[in-house]
Amino acid sequence: MKKILIIGGSYFFGRVFVETLLEKGGCEITVLNRGKIPFRNPAVKEIVCDRRDAGLMAGKLAASEWDAVIDFCAYTADDIQILMQALSRSQLSRYILISTASVYAEQGPAVPLTEEAPLLNSPLPGDEDYGGYVWNKLQAEQAAAGICTGRGTDWTILRPAVIFGKFNYAPRESWFFEKIIAGEKIVIPGTEGDGTSVPQYSFVSVWDAAVLTAWCLDSPETRGQCFNLAAPEKISYGTLIETFSEASGIDLNVERLSVQQTLNLPIPFPPDRSLLYSGARISELSGINYTDFNSAMKRTWELYLIGHGIDRRSIPRTRS
Repeated sequence: MKKILIIGGSYFFGRVFVETLLEKGGCEITVLNRGKIPFRNPAVKEIVCDRRDAGLMAGKLAASEWDAVIDFCAYTADDIQILMQALSRSQLSRYILISTASVYAEQGPAVPLTEEAPLLNSPLPGDEDYGGYVWNKLQAEQAAAGICTGRGTDWTILRPAVIFGKFNYAPRESWFFEKIIAGEKIVIPGTEGDGTSVPQYSFVSVWDAAVLTAWCLDSPETRGQCFNLAAPEKISYGTLIETFSEASGIDLNVERLSVQQTLNLPIPFPPDRSLLYSGARISELSGINYTDFNSAMKRTWELYLIGHGIDRRSIPRTRS
């Protein structure tokens, strides 16, 4: 039975990944996190630890043997250094880092970026929080690849596009869900004939991302490689509205504004640039097809209603 250590794993992608491994079987799963969201599953061992506490990490992970470590919450090169130092006396065969597709340099319009696309060479301008997050993620990637290569540990880096689905805590699809449930108007970019191109985005469902990550555990051809996780559809705000309208059975009240008018609005995705990535490489290598966007998002909508105890019959049919 394979011994798997998961750093993070208490919510969203990490939690769905644990569920995927449990369904698959054949693994002894240990989850390390800060204990704020306990997993509460007798089939999963839990280690409560702040990964940024080097001393505590060294004690918790002393001289262990792991077939694989999957890291969902490394945000900086220091996070990688502390983890690898804590595992320095352990036998580690495989390390998988969950990064982000945002580490690529700016793309041209409507051209999905492959793994060969140029990476950022400096922090993103503008939003310091997001720019810093992306730049630090790239530094974490480089630290992980360098340290693992130096110690002879196989490594793989996965870069999800816009990820959605069960347990999502980020205000992406839930931004729309909340407005639909409240009967509010939804403002999106895309006024016809305003002279600007409508941005498009690549998505990946958390279920597909979890299945592909699990596939990497047993796939030697992924060693020393980076892969995008991104379904092939190009999704616009208009596509999202169509999907949510069909899923909810409601003709949504939508106001379309020009890109310029939406630049400073708190909407989920940038109105002035596309975020398109190609996830074809790992799909072709694994033989695993991505779930079509509509089906996965409809499943997400249903789970959201159940999780929040909402009866769809209580949702206002008249839009404000």
